[in-house]
Amino acid sequence: SHPGADEWCDGIDNDCDGDIDTGAVTFDVYADNDGDGYGAGTATTDCTVRAGYSLDNTDCNDGNASVSPGASEVCDEANADEDCDGRVDDADGSVTGTSTYYGDVDGDGYGDPGTTSERCEGASTWVTNSSDCDDDEPEAYTGATEVCEDGVDNDCAGGDPLCPIDGSLLLADADFKVEGPGDLALFGRSIDNLGDTDGDGADDLVVGAWGYGTGGTVYLLSGGAIRSGAVTGTTVTAEAADDGLGYAVAACGDTDGDGLGDAVLGAPENGGGKGAVYLWGGAHGSGAASAADDAANGATGDGLGSALDCGHDLDGDGVSDVIAGASGTSVSYIYDAETLTKTAKFTGGSAVALLDDVNGDGLDDALVGAYTADRVYLVYGGTLANITLSSGADVAYSGEASGDEAGAAVAGLGDIDADGYGDFGAGAPENDTNGAAGGAAYLLLGGPSVASASLSTGVRVAGDDGADRAGAALCTPGDVDGDGLADVMVGAYYDDAGGTGAGAAALLYGSVSLVNLDFGDTDAQFVGESDGDSAGEGVGGADVNGDGFADVLVGAPSEQGGGSAAGALYVWFGGGR
Repeated sequence: SHPGADEWCDGIDNDCDGDIDTGAVTFDVYADNDGDGYGAGTATTDCTVRAGYSLDNTDCNDGNASVSPGASEVCDEANADEDCDGRVDDADGSVTGTSTYYGDVDGDGYGDPGTTSERCEGASTWVTNSSDCDDDEPEAYTGATEVCEDGVDNDCAGGDPLCPIDGSLLLADADFKVEGPGDLALFGRSIDNLGDTDGDGADDLVVGAWGYGTGGTVYLLSGGAIRSGAVTGTTVTAEAADDGLGYAVAACGDTDGDGLGDAVLGAPENGGGKGAVYLWGGAHGSGAASAADDAANGATGDGLGSALDCGHDLDGDGVSDVIAGASGTSVSYIYDAETLTKTAKFTGGSAVALLDDVNGDGLDDALVGAYTADRVYLVYGGTLANITLSSGADVAYSGEASGDEAGAAVAGLGDIDADGYGDFGAGAPENDTNGAAGGAAYLLLGGPSVASASLSTGVRVAGDDGADRAGAALCTPGDVDGDGLADVMVGAYYDDAGGTGAGAAALLYGSVSLVNLDFGDTDAQFVGESDGDSAGEGVGGADVNGDGFADVLVGAPSEQGGGSAAGALYVWFGGGR
């Protein structure tokens, strides 16, 4: 205190004039109702800042102590301006308490993990999940239902799967149609997969044209070179007129260790009906059957080579075996595939197939059909011996009714139900389930205790109508849809969906829950082009375009494109339409 000093409101005579606080310096003060140190409202004059007042008038909510210019902006549901800067929540760059949001440009409710923002709330283009793999496509997000071949990875699992082959399909729309070489060639009745013998990444084929040339012809086709048009490829021609070479063919795998797939070729009319089987090595070019690596000849009346299978090891000696049917005497012979040395004879049936291990004993097995007796016989692999099938087979199946011709066709089907056991099938083309000679095929499942029974205990695929003759041919094409299960094809060579006797082939996808069904209710049906084509008299499968999916092969030996009954082989790519 001294004369000349400013008088203050402090209870002291600061200017020494004898008056205390009179004429003191005054301030504008503002009510601070919430006690946060910031005032608001109309100013009042005072010589001191009393409790409940503040020199600051920037409080934007003087009824809430958490709101003031000195507070931090926080995310809240009320969207309050806690720091009184006129910006609320996401509009305020200093806001705290944010969450990570992901951009949702396509508005599907799923965010792009590569587009992030720390935010209080999502607004219309921001969401809290990061489950989108394509934020320009509203139909793509994790958990979406995948739609085949729509150009979108709907479920974000990677890729856009092909639509499955399904429904009724016209063979006229097949990816390739290979036409037989000329009149009465009957090309396409017999088909098998040689594997990739030329290293081009595609499976190769062996196909019979048993009516072509002097006594039949067999074609060896490079899968990578197959195109629509007249058949071209390596050829094997018959030894003599009317041999019927190519009536049956079968792939054996590599029997001679040269890295190339070999095949056996049947000529059931060779030698005046004795028949013959030829082993044709993959290293051969075109030539006559007389130049085959090895040959086996039938006895009088045998008709050896009317049916063939190869590529399995029945006796566990590490060498593939051949099974050859002789329809003239209703017998089947087992041969060593390396030399065509005969090792066993099965009497009482001539439709033949070799099977993946049916009963889990580590050995491949054999299946023989005896259509005149309506019987199908299963013979387990092991020590090979001559047997009469009716008494010596391990398992016997009977047709549903006499005259069904059960066993007219038999086939190994791989593992169609994913249980680890080989499965197999048999055809009965005269079965009457859906009309006289509508036909049926039966799918029979392997297991540790397969027992003799009626074929009716299997899964039946019945022809749609009388005279369709479903089951005259059947096979596994391999895995057409890529699900890891073997699939099944059934031929009905007189099916009339495409015209009288146009024929058709059905595709049934492997499943753990197969049930009886009609031909037209299978997963897909491949319908012949014209009257009398006999499509489905030959069926097969191979990956001829090298995409990893088995392709569907349908033979129509009476098709007319290359000449009268020249025949045709249709290729429908697997994986999808």
